[in-house]
Amino acid sequence: MTSKTVLVTTATGTVGKLLVRVLLEEQWNVHALVRSHDSDASQELQALGIKVFKGDFNDLNSIRAAAQGVEGVFINAVPTMGSTMEVTHVENIITACKDAGVNSAVYMSAYMVERRKEIPGYDPRTSVFENKATAEERIANAKFKHWTIVRPCTFMDNFFGRISAIQFPQLQKEHALVTTLKEATKIPLVDSLMIAKFCQAALSNPEQYNEEIIDLAPEALTLPEIADKITRNIGIETKAECLSFEDAKNRGCFPPILGFWEAFNLLQPSDTRDRLEEYQIELSNFDDYLQRNKQTVTAFFG
Repeated sequence: MTSKTVLVTTATGTVGKLLVRVLLEEQWNVHALVRSHDSDASQELQALGIKVFKGDFNDLNSIRAAAQGVEGVFINAVPTMGSTMEVTHVENIITACKDAGVNSAVYMSAYMVERRKEIPGYDPRTSVFENKATAEERIANAKFKHWTIVRPCTFMDNFFGRISAIQFPQLQKEHALVTTLKEATKIPLVDSLMIAKFCQAALSNPEQYNEEIIDLAPEALTLPEIADKITRNIGIETKAECLSFEDAKNRGCFPPILGFWEAFNLLQPSDTRDRLEEYQIELSNFDDYLQRNKQTVTAFFG
């Protein structure tokens, strides 16, 4: 049983909140950096018994304070488009954690970042992927004693949370998944709880996961398959509409998101399940996710 301490950045985010709980179950002490001690999210963290520090990623002193006495850090900076602020934030976290003597780091990047230049119309000046790739280089060259990079694919949460209104704007009210994806194109999917478990494993066993870059894509499903699983698990009839760019735009889809789906049609991403099974960590699928979150997903549909 360990009593080591870890710093979780973005501890109020989708993965961060789950990682905090997984770490606590493994008897870790947890530090978190938050913008306000008084927010509901901060209060929730404090109720779990973790130590909360006020600050942000632009304030090195606050990061240093949160990193004191810490063995490992989970780094997850907020993505930015058209700005390198995400890279700056990662650099600040690295600097502060190195100053504080942190030995290991786990960075959450993005799936297919190494294929970013294959995306049609790719522009490194505006790409979130370029920031992720640069941040990966910073992590690898920071001279932490141990480092690990995880690259999660599309979050299953994206269908039913705030991002759904952007990626799938017709799902909540019309029960329709409208995209420009071809019927045979697969979307790699990952359960955020599984991401948290891999990050916890890397923090708990840094030697084993040292210099590992892990593509977290345990399952890949077509749009009709996703709609069918929602229908069967949640009991709400859901359909898939695979449309042309113009038709999807006329249905209310956002052009930048449609461009993202067009890239999927071209790149034809697949799952990485065989590789992930080597880590001997339980892999969850979309059915598992829907059953575990059935109440929340049902409430999403109203």
